[in-house]
Amino acid sequence: MLRASRLLSVVLVVLAGAAMAAPGDTRVGSTRPVRSPDGTRMVVVDHVMPVVDGEADRFSGRMVVRVTDAEGTTTRRRQVETSQISVIQSPRWLDDALVAYFYNIKKNANGIVYFDSRTGAAVQVEFVTTARRMAATNKVETAVTSIEVTEYATGPQRIATFVRDGAGVFPLFIRTLPPFENAPYPRPVYDDLRAALAARKDFLAARKIREMDPEVASESFSPDGKYLAALACNDGKPALVVVPLHADSARVALQATVVAPLDEEVTLNCNADAPAAPEGEKTADATSVPAPGQTQSGEFGGYRFTTEWKDAATILIVKETFETEEQPMQREPYFAVTAAGQATRLERKPAPRTPAAKTPEPEAVQAKPVETAPADKAASTGEKPAAKTPKPAADTARRTPKPDRTRKPEARSTPKPRATPKTEAGAPEPAPKPTPTPKPKSLLRRLLPGDSNPATTP
Repeated sequence: MLRASRLLSVVLVVLAGAAMAAPGDTRVGSTRPVRSPDGTRMVVVDHVMPVVDGEADRFSGRMVVRVTDAEGTTTRRRQVETSQISVIQSPRWLDDALVAYFYNIKKNANGIVYFDSRTGAAVQVEFVTTARRMAATNKVETAVTSIEVTEYATGPQRIATFVRDGAGVFPLFIRTLPPFENAPYPRPVYDDLRAALAARKDFLAARKIREMDPEVASESFSPDGKYLAALACNDGKPALVVVPLHADSARVALQATVVAPLDEEVTLNCNADAPAAPEGEKTADATSVPAPGQTQSGEFGGYRFTTEWKDAATILIVKETFETEEQPMQREPYFAVTAAGQATRLERKPAPRTPAAKTPEPEAVQAKPVETAPADKAASTGEKPAAKTPKPAADTARRTPKPDRTRKPEARSTPKPRATPKTEAGAPEPAPKPTPTPKPKSLLRRLLPGDSNPATTP
């Protein structure tokens, strides 16, 4: 009986582990509940962490904001998402209806969520700040370099905006954000975000534009610091926007904004995410949209369009081409646009031909060189072949310079022996052989009478 109970407990543990690792399983970590100022509601933020391979993803970007009444019944609920979350702080009530909390994404990147407990609407702002310590004052100064705002009403809509001096410029005109102190920004910042979102909606409706997406890294600022020029996709069509930087409100700034349509020759990356046009409406050329998985900028062999101020009243639309890693970036102006929006096509020089990359050819089998005669090789190279072995008489005669054919050679009385090699023209005649000296007589002959030659006696 005891053995059966132990076996049953093991089976239950295995089944529990399998259930925890089952697909779709999640774990929830909640913040501390915070009561409203009037004491009638409570707010809590849940961090939803999917279970992967038996472990919870603690960097999951899913959050749920819940508001409950005095009995604990959930009255409002809103799901909010981001790229990743490191830490979520407990929420706080800014007034009887508005709740705010902040979360850390990673170093220098944070986010704040404003939640209306009465309507269920939410506004999410994420920003990147850089910090540096000043040598003169020994103080740490921060600067906002990126701002993205997401509005949760009927559905989430994320909007990236150009930033200058810590303030949003376009398409959301946001005043300079205060220094971040690990706490949600106060109520005036939330009101400024709502005003910027409302002004953008009115701006698009007045221009009859369904959606406008700014082209990343296409902005430039006028030399006097009064205007911003940037490229954008208006329902999939390229356009130039000129925005005043100093205005009293977001509505005033967008009312003074100039939108100049551009030729479809200016292809932008934001066209890849443009919404589909309704049936029967003319759309941009399909060639202007990069193929899935491809981009026309940010890599060698690609290109992108950007803006550049020629002077205080003229903006150039420039194409930047990245050929190879060895070659510098090429910049070629395509259009000149005035601050009022009048565009002029510029004459362009023919693009220099880039030599095509040579493909390695298969190595050919080298044929064995044919050996040539030494005289033929010397005639072709102009060099005398080195004689490794004594050459025969015929080869020596072949290397003998040709005689002068303008005069007849002298006749020889007797031919030379065959064994004797021919001499070169102009060589001296061989010396005659010396006459052999007679041998001296022997001593016996000298002593015999009749020797009348005493001079031969030694």
